[in-house]
Amino acid sequence: MKWCGTKIGFVILVGLCVSCGEDSGTEVVPTQAALGTPGGTGTAASSAEAERASSDRASDAVTSVDRGPFFGWLPRDTLLAFRAPHLDQLREAWSQTMFVKGLEQLDLGFLEEKLGSGMDFASTGMQELLGVDCDVPTLAACFSGDIVFAVIDVNPALMMGSGNVMPFGVVGFAELSGAPLVRQVVKALAEKNGGKRSYEGDADREVYLFQQPEFSMEVVISEDTLAVSVGPPSSQHSIADLSKTPVNESFLASSLVRAMPAYPEGATPCFEFLLSLEAVWDAVNTLAPVEAKQVVRAMHLEQLQGLSFVSSIRDGKFEEVSWLHSNGGQDLISRLMGKGEVEEDFVRWVPGDANQAALFAMDLAHAAREIREALPADARLQYDNGLQGVEMMTGVNVRTDIFENFGPQFVFASRGNMGLTNAETGLDFEVLFGIEIQDQGKAKKLIDLFLNTSGMASARRAQKAAGKTYYTMDVPVPMATGMPVQPSYALTDNCLLFGSTSAVVRKALMASEAKGSLAPQALRESVEDLADGTWFVSYNDVEFQVNSLYQAATTIVDSVPELQEVELPSQESVSQFATTLTDEITRGYRGPKGLWTESHSAGGVFFGVFANAAGPISGSVLVPNLMSARLSANESAAIATLRGIASSQRQFRDKKHVDLDGDGYGEYGYLAELIGSRPPRGRKETIQSLLPPSFGPVENGVVVRSGYVFRVDLPDPQGIPVGEGTHGGPARPVGSEGAENGWVAYCWPLEYGSTGSRAFVIDESGALFATTNDHPNQQYSGLQSFPRGDAAFLSPGNNRDKGTRSVRRGRDGALWMKEDL
Repeated sequence: MKWCGTKIGFVILVGLCVSCGEDSGTEVVPTQAALGTPGGTGTAASSAEAERASSDRASDAVTSVDRGPFFGWLPRDTLLAFRAPHLDQLREAWSQTMFVKGLEQLDLGFLEEKLGSGMDFASTGMQELLGVDCDVPTLAACFSGDIVFAVIDVNPALMMGSGNVMPFGVVGFAELSGAPLVRQVVKALAEKNGGKRSYEGDADREVYLFQQPEFSMEVVISEDTLAVSVGPPSSQHSIADLSKTPVNESFLASSLVRAMPAYPEGATPCFEFLLSLEAVWDAVNTLAPVEAKQVVRAMHLEQLQGLSFVSSIRDGKFEEVSWLHSNGGQDLISRLMGKGEVEEDFVRWVPGDANQAALFAMDLAHAAREIREALPADARLQYDNGLQGVEMMTGVNVRTDIFENFGPQFVFASRGNMGLTNAETGLDFEVLFGIEIQDQGKAKKLIDLFLNTSGMASARRAQKAAGKTYYTMDVPVPMATGMPVQPSYALTDNCLLFGSTSAVVRKALMASEAKGSLAPQALRESVEDLADGTWFVSYNDVEFQVNSLYQAATTIVDSVPELQEVELPSQESVSQFATTLTDEITRGYRGPKGLWTESHSAGGVFFGVFANAAGPISGSVLVPNLMSARLSANESAAIATLRGIASSQRQFRDKKHVDLDGDGYGEYGYLAELIGSRPPRGRKETIQSLLPPSFGPVENGVVVRSGYVFRVDLPDPQGIPVGEGTHGGPARPVGSEGAENGWVAYCWPLEYGSTGSRAFVIDESGALFATTNDHPNQQYSGLQSFPRGDAAFLSPGNNRDKGTRSVRRGRDGALWMKEDL
């Protein structure tokens, strides 16, 4: 959309500066201290360990704290807000975390060098663009207090429309300790982007205004504050108005902010994220159909106030709390997710070699009743009729055989990393899912029905483990990585187990028969003394995740030729670092204020998300996507290069660098002649290159560039295309008459399927054609398999004029399709 364009680039620059800067050491005085904070003076909450003993921890954890100077500037109906408080303190706390200190043990000097080079490059670019004498770290050090970004003034009508007008407002505030330098940068950016300075207001403030049909922007910088507001042209909020927002009408006074958890005692705030649903419910009441409003009311969804996430650092670890805020906990989500409690005994099904595991409780029968009651009368009737229809067709009573029979205890466990699993590495991956069963007879009947109707009953094979029977399916299912899985299950001891392999079900059965739980120690300890209202417990083997990340990085480096020079730390040093990190445990609770989760880990949410995703992504998604992106980039570069060759050929001929027959008409040239590595035919001196200096040299009659091989052919006296000599120039005599009128250039992958797939051709007409390069006569690759000079010419008997149609059959038997600009 147009309103997301470059004119808000300096906002991004500010964000980057804050994230990568150094501590300036300057104390920052809050600019709006007089705003105060509702509900308290910043009392810290007691430790999570002490609070866990209370059954009503929600009321203990919502002690109001000082949320900084800028939440008081935000309107009460703010949709979402992000706050990074006290950046100077955060940088110091971050440097002392177990995760960062562990990284210091690794030999990652090349990263520091590249980061420094990147900073130098960014600084040079900034100086050249803006003409301001400063570097990125120095600019970043100017931001050492609070920084806040928020979305306000959501316009549902604009969001649902098809226009380009910005449908919401975005504001950003930052405390400054180096306002003069920031002022210079803002002024330079404004001048570059057409911002007009407004001289209204106080003398110590500079105000810049931008106005476009799609959006308006205001930038205000004072002695200690930078404020930016971007929104629709009709935005009602100016920065001056926002800074004067009364406390009782500000975001600070919203129920969401007042209910946010405090930081643990002695912790350094890391960041806060809030999503308020007040604006959502307002939009529903305004725009939603009557039926939708009825469902919202029936489910009490309007009681959901929003979601908050608070992260802090204490004693070298990250402590994080996410909270789904509910006014009384009577909304459908809180009732469903919070119905039931984790039972310690269910951990017995977790195998001892699990790298990840989770226990959770959910009453499916209760959930089904709640959902049914929330439906409008006509929808409820359709729901009931549908269940009756299922029972008439299958004999399965969904309510009694499924909803009331499955749960409320559930268990999940996995070992290995799916993305790094394949036959070549020898690594495998297992998943186990277990459900508590109230009536095994009903569950067996349901399973048999499914296997019989699907035709899989004959593939079922019984096996024994720990004196119990389990079943495997002799129908291996291939995974995306090429490794097969063998679905297996067991129905025993009022538990239904599903496994991706026979081995994982066997291990679960053996674990259940052990004298004590075989589950990982951290998980066992976390469920030994669960507080009332605990409905979720998860375990993550951080040591495994670190090693998995290392394997992912190795996979990527080995798969992408451009990364071959990267020197990763040794496996030994990474493993040693991993042993310093503690396992991550996350617990979920329910209370009268909603649902919340807590985690205490060495890496924090960003590491957790990245570690859990990067491994699988690297093997099954990231590496293929990187390869695909690289192939696409190589193809795009090849197309651009061919068009550049066409342009240089026109210049070469027009300047008559070659005119061997002396008729006054210039001739086209070979690559070596175009780039000036050989004199043009009939001349003794080279010309200035008509192609980029990086193009070349010609070797074996071709140029290799960005994974593609390039060749130019000129016609001989008989009109047959003739390629270039080993080091450039004609390999055989060139026909002057033909060279005045035509040439052809091909390019094909250096390694078919690895550096590129398609092949391309262009000629004097300027029309560029592409082929999929998968015809039996093709698969052009490097110097081993290359197109003949007439490969893309029209096949005999084809009456279409060369280069004038979008699709043509070439003499190599394949289709060549015109590549549009």
